[in-house]
Amino acid sequence: MKSLVSVSGYLISSQQIGEKPLPPQAELSWWYQFYFATPRGEAGYRQNTHDFAKFIWHQASPQWQFSDATFAKTARALDNPDHVAITISNYRWRLGLEKGEAKYAGYEQRLAVLPPITVPHHHPGRGE
Repeated sequence: MKSLVSVSGYLISSQQIGEKPLPPQAELSWWYQFYFATPRGEAGYRQNTHDFAKFIWHQASPQWQFSDATFAKTARALDNPDHVAITISNYRWRLGLEKGEAKYAGYEQRLAVLPPITVPHHHPGRGE
């Protein structure tokens, strides 16, 4: 890798990182992670995938005034037949409720310590 442009900052999902409690307000913003850990949450997401996605877009980026057309164009990816299963598995894995792929364990351990980014990097919107 020669350089990195990151629109979301330095965000790595890791079971080790996920074990650390966050302040209450931050935990609240991840409510759906815990909902998805339940059979009811999986059924609810499967039944209301587009509504969930749109709601979470609004919740995560309250200042973003996206149009219905923008959402509709992106939401087509939600119709992938594997989307719900992959999403639910990912959130359950973060909480240690599902095992990851053993062949990636070495990468997981290396990333869990949040290694420094060693190439030139830029985070648009950060203090610009």
